[in-house]
Amino acid sequence: MKRWAFAIVVTLISNCLAAAESGGLQLKQTIPLPGVEGRIDHLDLDVANERLFVCALGNNTAEVLDLRKGERVRTINGLGSPQGLVYIAELNRLFVANDKGGICKIYDAKSFQTVGELNFKDDADNVRFDSAAKKIYVGFASGGIAVVN
Repeated sequence: MKRWAFAIVVTLISNCLAAAESGGLQLKQTIPLPGVEGRIDHLDLDVANERLFVCALGNNTAEVLDLRKGERVRTINGLGSPQGLVYIAELNRLFVANDKGGICKIYDAKSFQTVGELNFKDDADNVRFDSAAKKIYVGFASGGIAVVN
């Protein structure tokens, strides 16, 4: 039994060392965001269109970055400390949760026109999509979780 335990430990250590030597994460590109000030919060990715959505909480905006072009292609203004967002590819919708006012705004992810909103009254924060259950989860206030069909 001790031999097996020793063999497992040696294998784990060698795997960890190999992973460390591979360098881990590497910077691929930098995309400047001139005019964006303050803290950045949650991010989400549109894999098919190679876009990154960024909550610029301190700037009261959401930023849309084109990863192919390496540039910002859209700024969504008029938000209230956006903290969380989720892109739902099958609906082509972007949900952006705002601390101030507790509003989760819903945008068409092509035109970026507002197509709806959910009012949680206070501190809409984390947004997640369960693709298997087809439900959206929004954290809000002091520990509340809303389930949206």
